[in-house]
Amino acid sequence: MATVNSSAVNALSSAELAEAFTRDDGDFVGCLYDTILYERACYRLYELKKYDFPLKYDELANDFITAYRLCLEPKFLANRHTAAFAHLILQSKLLTTKGVRVFALEYLGNYELFPSGDPDIVHGEDINELDEGDFSDYDSVEHGMDPIRKNVGYDGPLLTRRSQGHFGGPIAEGQAHREIFSTQYAGVYKHSQDMIAAIIAHLRKHVWFHNGSGGEIIEIQNMGVNGADFVARNGNNKDSIGDDGTRVDRPIKNVKGVKKYTRRFNGKRKRRNYEKAKERGANGGFWQQMTESRDPPTDYSDSETEGEGAKGEGTELEGIDADIEKLAALSLAKFSGSPKRPIRWLAGVNYEDLYDWKGVNNDLRLIDLSSEDVDPTFYGRLTRDIMIKYKELLPPSELMDRHKQLKSTLEDVITTEFPAENFKVEAFGSFVSGLLMANSDADFCIIGENIHEHQSLNDMNYLASLLRSKGGMEKVFAVPNAMVPIVKFQDPRTKMECDLNTGNNLGVVNSELIRAYTTIDERVKPFLYMIKAICKAQGINDSRSGYLSSYAITWIGIVFLQQELQLAPAASAWGWDKNSVLPKLQQQPFERMRELTLRINHNTKNAVTSATSLVNSSKSDMVHCRFDDNKDGFHTGSGRVNKKSLARLLIDFFEYFSRHFNYTTTAIHVGRASFVSKTSRELRNEIARPPTFRVVDPFLHHRNITGTCRGESLARVWRAFDHSYRMLSAGDLEGAMVNVE
Repeated sequence: MATVNSSAVNALSSAELAEAFTRDDGDFVGCLYDTILYERACYRLYELKKYDFPLKYDELANDFITAYRLCLEPKFLANRHTAAFAHLILQSKLLTTKGVRVFALEYLGNYELFPSGDPDIVHGEDINELDEGDFSDYDSVEHGMDPIRKNVGYDGPLLTRRSQGHFGGPIAEGQAHREIFSTQYAGVYKHSQDMIAAIIAHLRKHVWFHNGSGGEIIEIQNMGVNGADFVARNGNNKDSIGDDGTRVDRPIKNVKGVKKYTRRFNGKRKRRNYEKAKERGANGGFWQQMTESRDPPTDYSDSETEGEGAKGEGTELEGIDADIEKLAALSLAKFSGSPKRPIRWLAGVNYEDLYDWKGVNNDLRLIDLSSEDVDPTFYGRLTRDIMIKYKELLPPSELMDRHKQLKSTLEDVITTEFPAENFKVEAFGSFVSGLLMANSDADFCIIGENIHEHQSLNDMNYLASLLRSKGGMEKVFAVPNAMVPIVKFQDPRTKMECDLNTGNNLGVVNSELIRAYTTIDERVKPFLYMIKAICKAQGINDSRSGYLSSYAITWIGIVFLQQELQLAPAASAWGWDKNSVLPKLQQQPFERMRELTLRINHNTKNAVTSATSLVNSSKSDMVHCRFDDNKDGFHTGSGRVNKKSLARLLIDFFEYFSRHFNYTTTAIHVGRASFVSKTSRELRNEIARPPTFRVVDPFLHHRNITGTCRGESLARVWRAFDHSYRMLSAGDLEGAMVNVE
């Protein structure tokens, strides 16, 4: 049997350990036991469709051994809020089959969160012990323990099968018990909640191999810290001393847990319950007494606003924006004067820059660019001009407030029209990715359970009529034949243009992935802003006219920054160095990956008639998304080993795509973060027509997000890139933004 690691002593003194035992009083172990029973019962009822619930002592002991080993990990033992959990499990003696049997018989099946003695909730009284024969049709796995033939397990408490709810209506099997369980669980000690969330996720993945009672697996935010002690974005997990002399904790990073068991989720539930009770108690009575008898939840983990400001998800954005401000201030303070200069051409066969559609002509002339070490003033001045332009492109601060107002309006329209459904409106696009401009459209998606089977909301004409009549929207028209069917409209209150779709929350995931990239390095957001601004000024930021969408431009820029970049000293050839600005978030180790499976509806071309038709969802419409969201800041600042200035990166981008990228034979694969050869099928398709600029979507690998950019459209894109390369090499940012057509 393993013993508690000595590092726990560093996290807790003997007095603190005794205090933890007193505060817990068996709650953690009892709650963990009940949660394990609940997970197993839900799986047996919902997935196996069996209403009996036999439990093996050895299997439960194995669950606790697994939990104990997880609690022994150094990151938990080194934190004073989680160090005691290993001690508590060890003291409970639930690591043996005998200990589990004693525990079960002692409580007679009546547990605080998972009761079995209440006839209104479940049936059965005392423990009914079972022998080996009772498990013949259930589970023959022994988990490596010696089998026993008598007293091998017991009948566990069943989930309710009541047919009536609290208000007399029908209720699903297990629902009443789920309500009771979740309400009681919300009151458990907050650090116990996070640890149980991590243990259950670990058991599902490594022991049970099933999803238990369901629920999303997420990265647990701010685990092991209290709100008052939280210190944002620190590079280690060690404790320190605060200004008042008390110990300040660091969050435990890289821990995944079941979302509904985390303290953040239950803190919000506690807050909502308190607010509802307060509202009911406005006229006195029991609810008023209840709210007056205790203080409202005020800790950050119990608040609806957790994750905002310096205490959560907003911290990362504030941090990268602060780094961008420093970059701008440094350029303004250090460099003055104009960066404009005449360019010098290197030798080349062609004096004129021609493109013959047989691939990029490597004999096109290149500009002789000095290195940043040789000419830091030029790059510094150009970077200064780029940062000034970047700040001009940023949207006014009230735009986000208008966006929130529009989102609230749309949710009111949907919930009023469908009060019995739990539909929500989710934002995506530039408002989520962090690449918002003043003229950006708002993108929203209606999500909810069984949204794809909802006939009305999947009818874009019906949705357009609803927005027009109930939402008061203007310029409303449906686009049912787009790849993703949408409704376009304008909100007269906020004056914002908007696109709304139903059930295609892949856009939300895409936006979150882009946002993760923009928070890693301070050069990324200005870089992407400037590429988009130049493309818009050149008239090639228009996918409907056969050019590039903002989405495609963003991914082209990100994949470029993921390459190991460095021009050869003579600038006559393109070489790659070992240092990239951005990591490859879709190519990270398994344990860092966030995994989602999404179901989407989309349009496709009929193979026979080429007519556009809506495809019914099937397994082929299930999209598996895996990426590292960098919520723990692991990758933040990793690209600073690449010392290139923002100006040099921008010049390199336009040089590469006007001189070195082969549009005929090469594609950009976003998911792989690399340039790859086009497939033989793609090459055959392009024999009889001009080459297509191919950029593969990060998750839908059959989708080319620049699919209509070919022929003369691609030629114009190339000419715009060529012009920008010349102008930026001459230090003329404004010249790069002049439309050459």
